Amino acid sequence: MDFKDLLTKSGFDLSKVLVVRHTPFEAPLRRILPWLAAERPDVFNAYQQSQNPAAEKALQKAHYLASFIGLDRGLALFVGLYKQSGSKPITDREFWAIENVAEMKPFGLTGVVGRETCQWFNLELQDFYQNWKGRLVVKWPVGRSWWRWANEKNKFAIHAIHVDSLLDAEMPPWDRLSPDLG
Repeated sequence: MDFKDLLTKSGFDLSKVLVVRHTPFEAPLRRILPWLAAERPDVFNAYQQSQNPAAEKALQKAHYLASFIGLDRGLALFVGLYKQSGSKPITDREFWAIENVAEMKPFGLTGVVGRETCQWFNLELQDFYQNWKGRLVVKWPVGRSWWRWANEKNKFAIHAIHVDSLLDAEMPPWDRLSPDLG
């Protein structure tokens, strides 16, 4: 079975769904991202509401973003399906003025880098297999791209559906979360 089968069964047009595997380059942010998805979904959503230029162009064409967190060995953990309801350009100053964004700065989040503005997307969580949040693991297609269209070319084979959420693991001790001590 493939993740796309779940989308098709629910009536989604695969050509309008962008599948994203979040794997931050910043180690402290990468460590805390699963906890944010579980305990601070508003901050997690702020993380994905801006993208690099290539993904930004793709997301502007998408109607939905299927959000995953990267795991080891080419696997990705399902977080949710978000409706993309438009975007607006924001400056670096406006980016950091967003409270949920500012909370991630100590963990290495960078702002609008190398351009005057970025698009800030309005992403609304949908009620799509939410009982599988943190439990559904898919195999990520081979290659370096961390975003793909949910079309026939890409395969997102279901690897596992865990009994318990992998997102709900106990929060690491504070000194393992701190970017200065990590």
